[in-house]
Amino acid sequence: MQQNSEFPEEYNNLNLVFEKIWSILETGIKPISNNPAHTPALATIDNNNLPQIRSVVLRSINRPKREIWFHSDIRSSKISDLYNNKNASFLIYDPKNKFQIRLLTTIKMYHNDPRSTQAWNNLQPMSKLCYQVSQAPGTQLSDPLKAINTPEINNEGRDNFVVLVGKIIELEWLYLHHKGHRRARFNWLNNNWDGGWITP
Repeated sequence: MQQNSEFPEEYNNLNLVFEKIWSILETGIKPISNNPAHTPALATIDNNNLPQIRSVVLRSINRPKREIWFHSDIRSSKISDLYNNKNASFLIYDPKNKFQIRLLTTIKMYHNDPRSTQAWNNLQPMSKLCYQVSQAPGTQLSDPLKAINTPEINNEGRDNFVVLVGKIIELEWLYLHHKGHRRARFNWLNNNWDGGWITP
């Protein structure tokens, strides 16, 4: 039966939904201003068992290894969150195309090791400058101008730089449409993806 052109091709096709999710994630590593996958929201649980959420920049996707990469300042509160609870969720929402993607992951950190060194060397100079700020992220300031970094871009921020890699264990897709929403979930079970439709 021919698909109604009013709906995306994956509307009633679970396999196409799965491929669509990965396609969106893989294009998210490109800094395209209109691609919401480039800056997903990351949710963690803090030391007080309270949820915390913030946007991060998607740096890499490895589909065979089920990995999603992003960077952080090791002094950030998200790092202490993840030391205590390595489980984290990502959320991507595209208001134009009316879809939402959720990822459930377990996070591993890489700091002052070959993987983080390679990532640091590949950073743009202006990105390195962010890690040279003398105060830790979230430090209270009496004056915003007191958030000082060194005027020259160098390797002073290297020790503050950490690579975070999420191992994806669940994918969820939601498509919104006035004639009927669609929602699907895929879980990594027994070394394979197991997916199905769920109620929106």
